[in-house]
Amino acid sequence: MHTHIQHIPHLSALLAGLGLREAVLSPGSRCAPLVLAMVRQKEINCYSIIDERSAAFIALGMSIASGKATALVCTSGTAGLNYSPAVAEAFYQEVPLLILTADRPPEWIDQWDGQTIRQEGMYGRHVKASFSLPEDGHIEQSRQILLQAWQEAHAYPCGPVHVNVPIREPFYLDAEEEWPIIAPNSPPLPPAYMQEEVPEEAWQAIREARRILILAGQQTMSEELHALLAQLQDFPQITLVHDIISNGQDLAQAVLSQDLFLGPLPQEQKQALQADVLLSTGKSLISKNLKLWLRAFAPKKHWHVDTRQRTPDPFRSLSGTLQQKPETFFKALLAQLDPQDSPYRQQWLGHEQHTRQRLESYSQAAAWSEWKAIYQALHVLPKDSVLHLANSMAVRYVNFFGHLLQGKGIRVQANRGTSGIDGSNGTALGYSLLDGRIQTLITGDLAFLYDANAFWHKYPSPHLRIIVLNNGGGGIFRMIEGPARLPELEDWFETRHSRRAKELADNYGFRYLQAEDLSSLEAGLQQLYLPSDRAVVLEIFSNPVVNTSVLQSFKNHLYP
Repeated sequence: MHTHIQHIPHLSALLAGLGLREAVLSPGSRCAPLVLAMVRQKEINCYSIIDERSAAFIALGMSIASGKATALVCTSGTAGLNYSPAVAEAFYQEVPLLILTADRPPEWIDQWDGQTIRQEGMYGRHVKASFSLPEDGHIEQSRQILLQAWQEAHAYPCGPVHVNVPIREPFYLDAEEEWPIIAPNSPPLPPAYMQEEVPEEAWQAIREARRILILAGQQTMSEELHALLAQLQDFPQITLVHDIISNGQDLAQAVLSQDLFLGPLPQEQKQALQADVLLSTGKSLISKNLKLWLRAFAPKKHWHVDTRQRTPDPFRSLSGTLQQKPETFFKALLAQLDPQDSPYRQQWLGHEQHTRQRLESYSQAAAWSEWKAIYQALHVLPKDSVLHLANSMAVRYVNFFGHLLQGKGIRVQANRGTSGIDGSNGTALGYSLLDGRIQTLITGDLAFLYDANAFWHKYPSPHLRIIVLNNGGGGIFRMIEGPARLPELEDWFETRHSRRAKELADNYGFRYLQAEDLSSLEAGLQQLYLPSDRAVVLEIFSNPVVNTSVLQSFKNHLYP
C-alpha cells in the first residue's frame, strides 16, 4: 500500500472499535481510500448517497435514531460545502456527527487546480472542533487526532466534528494489492457529563415558591425523566408546559395548547400565570406566544437544568444553570418539595381544558383545509410510532394539536436546531433506515420538493409514510401579517407553483395516494398505514386562502 494512505485502514478500525456503526458515503475520486476503508470494515454499515446535502441530513437522522455519531465521507472541493445545512442543524440540535472530507495536498490549495477550495475549518463555528490529518500517512498521529475527534463529537453537549483528510495521488490500490483489514481494538468511550451540586439558595427559592413552571424544550424524553415529571404533577404549585418536540405529550396533566391560548388571553390573565420560579430543560421551543409571554412576564427566578456550562437565555430572565442531568435534578427536587395550597396548576389547566374543548368543537365542524386534514390525520397515527415534522406550518399545526397524541407513545422529531425547510425528507429517511417502527413525515409541498434528492438511492424504506400538505406554495406567508398585505405575496413570498408530489412518488417507486376533500382523506388515511414493501405518499390538496381563514377563525372561536 502507498505509504501516504497507509494510515487510513487503521482509522476505520479505530472508529469501528470506538462504536461507529453507520457511514454515509458520497461518490468521488479523492475520497476513494476513505470509502474503501469504510466499506471493507465489516463492523460498519455503509450507505451510498449521491447528493451530499441529502447525505448529510440522512446521516443526521441516523445519529438521532442511534444516539451515536454517523460518519460522513465525501470528496474534495464543494462536496463538503453541501454538508453545511445539516452540520449547522446538528450543531444546534446537539447531535453527534463525524465529517471526513477528502482534500488535495496543502501545497495545491489556491493554485487553480481542480476541486481545490479552502477546506480547513470550512464549517466555521458550526462544528465543535476541526482537525486536519497529516498528509504523510503517519499512523499514530492520525489515530490520536481521530480519537480526539470522536471524543469531542460525543462529549456533552454532543455535536458535529470535522476532520479534513489531505490525500496525495496515487490513491487507488495497484491491481495486485489487497486492502489491509485491521481488527478493531478500541473500547467504546462512556459519555462524559459535568455535574455540580445545586446551590442552597436555589433550593430555598424553589421550596418557597408557590408558582413553579417546569418548561421543556426540544429533547428526547427518557423513561426515567418521564416518570419523575409524572410524579411532580402531584404538586399543586407545579405546572408542566411542553411543546410537541419536547416529547412530554404522554404526561396526563401537561399543558400542551399554550401556543394557542397565550396569544389572545387578556393581559391580566397572562399576568396571573406569571411564575415565581421557572425550571427549564431541553433546547428550542416552537411556541412563539409562549416565548413572548415569558419575555413580557418574566419569572422571578429562572434556572436551566443542564450539564453544559453555558446556557442560552431566550427569555432574558436566566438566573443561572443548574449543572445536573435533568433526571438527577428532578429526582432531588421531589425530595425537596412539599405540596402547597396553590391554585397555580389549576389556573393553567383551566385554560388548557377550555382550549381543548374549543379545538374539538371547532375542528369537527371546520371547512376542508390543512387544519381539518391535520386534525383527522393525527387521530390515526399508529401507537408507538415516530412522527417527523417539517418546518413552516407542519410543525406548528401539530403543536396546536399535541393533546391528540396523548397516551400513544409516539416519539416526535423535527429539525428545530436551525428550523430550515431543507433536509426534513433526509432526516426522516435516515431515522427510518435504523428504526423499524412506522415513521410518519408530515411536510409541506415546498419542503418535500426542496429535499427530493433524499430519496435518490437504492435503500428500501417500507416503514416510511409521508403526508404532503400541498397548498401550491409557501402558505405560511399568507398567515404572517407583513407579507400577507403586500401585492408581491404570491410571486415573491408564496412562490406559487403547480407541481405535485405524485411526480416524485412515481419516479422513486413509492405508493401514491391523494386527497382533495374529507371523504378522499378518510379513504387515504385508511390505506396509508396498511403493510407496504415501499414508502407511501399521501398528498393533501387545499386552498391557501381557506387555510388562512380557518386558522384566523379559530382564534376568534377560542375567546369570542
